[in-house]
Amino acid sequence: SGGPTGPGGYHKIRLQPGPAERKRFMTVKEATAKLVENLRRTPVDTAKQFADCLTPAERGAVIYALRRQNTKEGVLETEEAFLEADSNMDGKLSREEFAIYMALKRLEEERDPSKAKFWPSKEHLATTALASAIPFVGFGFCDNAIMLMAGEGIESSLGVALGITTLAAGGPGNP
Repeated sequence: SGGPTGPGGYHKIRLQPGPAERKRFMTVKEATAKLVENLRRTPVDTAKQFADCLTPAERGAVIYALRRQNTKEGVLETEEAFLEADSNMDGKLSREEFAIYMALKRLEEERDPSKAKFWPSKEHLATTALASAIPFVGFGFCDNAIMLMAGEGIESSLGVALGITTLAAGGPGNP
């Protein structure tokens, strides 16, 4: 879609020609290989230059593809976050890198609230606690009532013969 194609159907990309490469086109495969080579040599600078050349939609597509590849390869979300935060790619996360990463994440969440993590408010927690407590209180009340009635019946029959108290007789009556 758009632009000349070369052998194998690859789209050709016009790069800044050097003196020996005037009017030479590079296939997407060649350009990708060159980009990967540059990323391995100078990852931070190359990634910044690459990102500067892309529109927001193109950057989104690249991010999606990278995250999908990480998922396919089993890279955990925490590992992905570390790699993203380690801006100089030295394998160590400094306080400055972490602060910048967190600031960018907060900014991203402010721009798109759907990406924000949901933290329940105190009201949500209180409502959940109340909704969970009601069945437990009801069960506790019914359980104790049954235990006392069964204990009384057991005490009046076996308790007299065995000489046990109401409380001791209530134990076997507990369902």
